[in-house]
Amino acid sequence: MRSKNQNGFSLIELLVVVAILGILAAAGAYSYTRYIYSTKVAVNNANAREAYKAIMAASVIAATDP
Repeated sequence: MRSKNQNGFSLIELLVVVAILGILAAAGAYSYTRYIYSTKVAVNNANAREAYKAIMAASVIAATDP
């Protein structure tokens, strides 16, 4: 209990705040890593599609050359 002359926060209050911040940071880190992973997958899929298009174009050109 606090008397009327005490100022500031108690140790328990500070520990609760630190615990809440830790939980929020962990959730944010998890979301960030999922975002980075999905971005890398999307880039790799786009690169694979472009490589496929280039290979198909090259095979068409090679088949029509005399």
